[in-house]
Amino acid sequence: MQKTLQLSVALLASALCTHAGSFIEASKYLDTDGSILGYIDFEGDGEAIGTQLNAIYGDALASVPGMMPVPIDFPTLFDNLGFGSIRSIGISSKELEQGTHVNRSVVLLDGEPAGLMALYGDRTSPESSFTAAELAPADATGAISGTVQLGAIRDTTIAVLTQVMGPMGEGLAQQQLAQVIPGTDITADEVIQALSGRWDAFWHESYSDEFIPSYKAWIQVAGAASVVERLKPLADSLPLTISETESGLLADFSAMLGTENIGLFVETSNTDSSLTIYTHKDWGPESDGPRLSATEGYQAISKNLPETALIYSYSGGYDMSTIFSAFAAEPMIANYSSLAEKLFDMLLGDFLKPAVSATYFAEDAMVSELYAGYSMKQAIVLLPAAGGA
Repeated sequence: MQKTLQLSVALLASALCTHAGSFIEASKYLDTDGSILGYIDFEGDGEAIGTQLNAIYGDALASVPGMMPVPIDFPTLFDNLGFGSIRSIGISSKELEQGTHVNRSVVLLDGEPAGLMALYGDRTSPESSFTAAELAPADATGAISGTVQLGAIRDTTIAVLTQVMGPMGEGLAQQQLAQVIPGTDITADEVIQALSGRWDAFWHESYSDEFIPSYKAWIQVAGAASVVERLKPLADSLPLTISETESGLLADFSAMLGTENIGLFVETSNTDSSLTIYTHKDWGPESDGPRLSATEGYQAISKNLPETALIYSYSGGYDMSTIFSAFAAEPMIANYSSLAEKLFDMLLGDFLKPAVSATYFAEDAMVSELYAGYSMKQAIVLLPAAGGA
């Protein structure tokens, strides 16, 4: 009995030391003096939870006659989705100055990211600056720059289908990937390969007083120019034009949209083999006016970003004034519009302010920094209210 007790204590102490070590490792990338600090250790949880789900699923099959059994093993499913590579997650929030919080998160990984966790690449993926913010016009409401590996979605889908359906599932997935786009000789898998890599994109979203949306967008994918060359045969059967320019090819799909307010152009560059998709010829990197990166609002929220990262994202926030003005103009609710606006601003206003984030690898950790008008503490406090609603 004494030996058993000693062994149990030793195992418990070992587990606590292991978890403490993981927390110390995660805390290197967190603010321990902020408004919130959280840590969750997932090591072994996927196997335990998956085993329980297997048992529950088995009970469901036994209690529901005629229920079609699906050969699924939940621990394996978690691994295929990439969650098995997560050892632990840490979060923190800290107010940097009035109205600006830094929300940090760290995911400690066991080996290289797998499954959907590999969507933004791995430790070997090159980091770069926030190019999209430097190229975007000042009125852009969103931007993103970074590595996007669409192959991670493809490989995860194949793994899950193979797990659930066996060789037939893998064959079905491979068959779909091998199909060519009608009218061309390019396969779906080749498109996925070509569009995997460095993405820079920015967009503008606005609404009229009648709540009619308006959109502009510009997207560039490095090394994907070959796709347009392979789409040339489509011009024989679809209302599109493909022409040669000084720098490459220009495909105009605008006639297929059936609207005069927005176009769809795909252009290639012989210089860097990039593929660029845009909606307006007069709105992009070469349009008149200052860039997003030069605006006062962007500089205020982004001044603490790391110089390079795997992926950056920016949101210009959302202006609710048009909606509240419409409320104020309605006689039935005009008396309550001011109160509703103040209540909304108190609860959710900070979440609609501009925000910018960066994600990068540091040793065995995937680290994210989000600079915003809100803190994770505010989000957690609102969860009970949202659940009650």
